[in-house]
Amino acid sequence: MTGSIDNTHELVCIGFGPAAIAVAAAIEDNVRAGSLPPDMRHKVVFLEKQSSTAWQGGLLLPGTNINHNHYRDLATPRDPGSAFTFARYLKTQGRLFEHGAWSGAVSRIEWSDYVGWAARQLGQYVRYGEAVEAIGPASDGERRTLAVTTGKGRYRARQVMLACGMEPFLPDQFEAAPNHLARHAGTYLYYRKELDERVRAAAGRPLHVAIVGSGLSAAEIMHDLLTRYEPERIHVTSLHRGLPFRQYDMSQFSNQIYMPPEAVRFSAATPAARRRIFEKSWATNFSGVDAECSAQEWNFLYERRLMGLSNATIIDRHEIEAVQQIGEQLSLRLRDIMTEAPAAPLEADFVILATGYRDTAPDRLLSGIEGEVEREYDGLLAITPDYRLKTSGRVSAPIWMNGHCEHTHGIADTQSFSLIAYKAEKIFEGIRSHLQASLPHPVDQHGDEKKQMSAA
Repeated sequence: MTGSIDNTHELVCIGFGPAAIAVAAAIEDNVRAGSLPPDMRHKVVFLEKQSSTAWQGGLLLPGTNINHNHYRDLATPRDPGSAFTFARYLKTQGRLFEHGAWSGAVSRIEWSDYVGWAARQLGQYVRYGEAVEAIGPASDGERRTLAVTTGKGRYRARQVMLACGMEPFLPDQFEAAPNHLARHAGTYLYYRKELDERVRAAAGRPLHVAIVGSGLSAAEIMHDLLTRYEPERIHVTSLHRGLPFRQYDMSQFSNQIYMPPEAVRFSAATPAARRRIFEKSWATNFSGVDAECSAQEWNFLYERRLMGLSNATIIDRHEIEAVQQIGEQLSLRLRDIMTEAPAAPLEADFVILATGYRDTAPDRLLSGIEGEVEREYDGLLAITPDYRLKTSGRVSAPIWMNGHCEHTHGIADTQSFSLIAYKAEKIFEGIRSHLQASLPHPVDQHGDEKKQMSAA
């Protein structure tokens, strides 16, 4: 089914990852409660470019966990009685008691299954395999509705929500590197079989794999490679710009920045103050590992040295200045940041880039209304405390930003589950408020008029 510009939707959302699923869950909870009309299921559409919803599918390694409290799920902070909580998922899967006996953090594999379960319950709202190309005015001079263009059609929307997620960041030095020599860490499990073949083909010598990055995925992939293959079949070099695998600041007081009051305070600060605050928050979430992973990897590598195994190397405080392809290898030209002197180049058969993600989709998608979009003095999008993109008076159709607000709402906004349900609640309140002005009073299944739209 393709979109039609003649069929106006109350809401069109770009993306159907966890942030968007949380909003869809809020809508469906309210439909089931009777505070939104049932036909909202046909007036709201989520457009997802992938063929299905998969959370971190390329990093679902056994033994890994979600690294956050399971109460911070898709719905519990918004409504513990929601049909889309993690507890409800466990109940429907028949694992509530068994999971309760488990004293560790929630498995990443199980959490991904939970996200997929929620997505399947909301399947009537989403159209998969439909990549959004642009957002623009529905017609010349018309700004009360917006046109969302995909490769399959166009949708007219009274409201739009961007929940595109982050895109893998590849350093400039690796832009020209072919896929068979360098890949992003986020898709590791999708190309691991290719590495198996490369290891087998490298007869007589170990395959040299370099991992660039100091975060959790870099540590987990290094561990997986070193345990997956015999020591004589692979050599892994872990390359760091700073100290290797620095531990996150996970203290309870620091963790307050992943709670709703911080988002409120952060959005009220000036752009310059936000930038300073964000830099000081960096140590809580980026380029580091948790205490469990830190201890595990240190002990793991220490024991390997005791056993005489020498197929793991850590190079810290070195920067990559340039990358050159030489035959079927990449040569990484390094600089020692301690001495400022060039270091011996690193020759690798394959490079895994655990280099994080960047939020670039909104600027690209909003180019069709660029003249109507307000920006802060540093060129970043201007976003209100209630997650609405600031636009000129000519654009009255709300554009909600769900997961693209680190610079306006703080470090918990994009790459963390911490505030997903909270954001969904706030954005849903804005969506519903706009609906009240554009829809007649909703009716329930018995035809009784609802005098107001109350929250579930």
